[in-house]
Amino acid sequence: MLNFFTNYTTRKLIKLNMMSKKFIAPIIIFTLLLLSLLLIFLPSISAEKNGRITINRAINLPLLKQHEKETLLVFFGYSGCVDICTPRLMQIASWYDKLNVSIKKRTTLLFFDLSSPEDKNTPDRFAKTFHNDFHGIYLNRQNINNYVSAFDVYYAQSLFKANEIDHTSHLYLLKKGEKGHDLRTIYSAYPYDLLQVKTDMEGLLNE
Repeated sequence: MLNFFTNYTTRKLIKLNMMSKKFIAPIIIFTLLLLSLLLIFLPSISAEKNGRITINRAINLPLLKQHEKETLLVFFGYSGCVDICTPRLMQIASWYDKLNVSIKKRTTLLFFDLSSPEDKNTPDRFAKTFHNDFHGIYLNRQNINNYVSAFDVYYAQSLFKANEIDHTSHLYLLKKGEKGHDLRTIYSAYPYDLLQVKTDMEGLLNE
């Protein structure tokens, strides 16, 4: 009887060992494939401790082409957003107001509204409450996904307040290219390091 249980246990252990070996190879292959994809698709992205992410991604979207400035700052939010958009846009506006005239002539801020309000002029009115040089951009339900996908923006209806939207609050810096715009830097940490933004912007303008 003891021999029976010993042999039975041994056979089970051998079977489990064979099954483990069977799954190890696919796991190793999947891991190597994932690492290869990361090395292929993420070579131009580097993140720093202060939330500054350098990147070089071509973005060819029609609403960007309407603005001829050499550099663009882009922010996604929604009109009437108090907790997230208002303090960030106030900080940017205060900083923007202190820029020298030569830089202001070559850059602007675009505020993309994620709420698709009934009045298409609402986003621009909201943006201009912070600074007259800012532009509010209306996104309809058909093209909104193109823009949030291009910038990797997260947004969703708030689970706690029906009239609010949870969304990414990054600041994006773009440079105008021959065929469109290139996303060059993302600032994810708030308060934004606007001295760094100015340095990066001047670097792009002098390229």
